[in-house]
Amino acid sequence: MIPDADFRGLVEEALDKGPGLHDEEERRAAAAVLSRRARLVELRQGRAFFYQGEKADAAWLVLDGRARAAQFARGGRRIELPPRERGGWLGLPELVLGLPYLFDALCETDCLAAALPRRDFILASSDAAFRAVSSRELAREVAVLHGLVEDEGPEGRIISFLLSRRRDIGGASAAAISVTQEGIARAIGATRETVNKKLAALEAQGLVRTLRGRVEVPDWGSLAAKRDESE
Repeated sequence: MIPDADFRGLVEEALDKGPGLHDEEERRAAAAVLSRRARLVELRQGRAFFYQGEKADAAWLVLDGRARAAQFARGGRRIELPPRERGGWLGLPELVLGLPYLFDALCETDCLAAALPRRDFILASSDAAFRAVSSRELAREVAVLHGLVEDEGPEGRIISFLLSRRRDIGGASAAAISVTQEGIARAIGATRETVNKKLAALEAQGLVRTLRGRVEVPDWGSLAAKRDESE
């Protein structure tokens, strides 16, 4: 059994990894609320958080490990969704809206998670810091879904993301973008490993340079031309 203080620490670390809060004071406040209302769950590799179509009775914050997500669509197609790692949520939109779970969520590795039942989610939502966490996570889910319906593959989405971050100052384009590979992965709905691989390929072509905490673009025109070639 993990002591309460350690559970709260795990929750705070997970919230720091996710899209919710990066202000330390607010993050601690949200972690305090969530650790009081949620319960710690340990799942072995291969076990399910939930299956598509089941009643959504809880949302899950991944504290450690990796969960695979897949949806069964018409015609028996299996659609792989972005996996959830530390800081990722499972089942939050369904819990808020009272829908059945929209996909299968299974442990790809052993997982630790904070399980938040619906009643406790409602009580936690009275706290402003926790509301910020949940609303930003819901917004992220919308962004990821938009990314999934695009025709672009991961490389195209990475290029589009970088182009969207271009900033012109005094008539010149800044070359450096302050963003981590994990941040890009969350933004485009891909894994960090995929982003790392695609950025390495772009770097080999001289289109980007990856540095710690930032990406440099030597020539924005060449990067845009690369995206246009793939359309």
